Amino acid sequence: MSASRAAAALALSGQKAKALEILDLAAKEIPAEKYNDPRSLSSIVSGYIIAGQEQKGLQLAEVLKKGIFEEYDYYQSLSKADQSYLRRQMRTKPMEYSLVVAAVTDAYTKIGQKEKGYAYLVKSIEPIDKKFNAFVKDLQQMGKEKAMKESEEVQKITPFYQYLFDVMEPFDSTYSKEKEDQITSAIIKATQ
Repeated sequence: MSASRAAAALALSGQKAKALEILDLAAKEIPAEKYNDPRSLSSIVSGYIIAGQEQKGLQLAEVLKKGIFEEYDYYQSLSKADQSYLRRQMRTKPMEYSLVVAAVTDAYTKIGQKEKGYAYLVKSIEPIDKKFNAFVKDLQQMGKEKAMKESEEVQKITPFYQYLFDVMEPFDSTYSKEKEDQITSAIIKATQ
């Protein structure tokens, strides 16, 4: 979205009032409640943070992330046939989630608050960890054979991690390997 890129450039050059004017107009014309497209709106999130309206940016990010999970959970509730038909839409949700998280972390990095970006990233991994831990708990309560069959369903959670690994890389280069080992270990332990 060129309006938000222009606003970010203005904010970085010290023209924050002008940047906010552009962002507010874009947010008014394309409200997240009606047009919940993280691919477009994540740049508005970043623009707000860079322009000094951190709370506006974070609130929009939360609206977007909530919408992503709601849509993904809806797809997960459908029959296998319907999920197969909607596979492409389902696959975009983890990527969209990482776009929103990256918009926030990148904005913080651009304004010299990298530690806030890292903290936001870690906080954004928590809902995925929660889904994963619930999945592992369910596996542990199944019989061994059923758990082995169901363990492949972890692939409905792991794409969220995969995309976030790219966002985490500049902050912690060992995180992805450690998390992959943790996931593998938890699945093996739950199916034994």
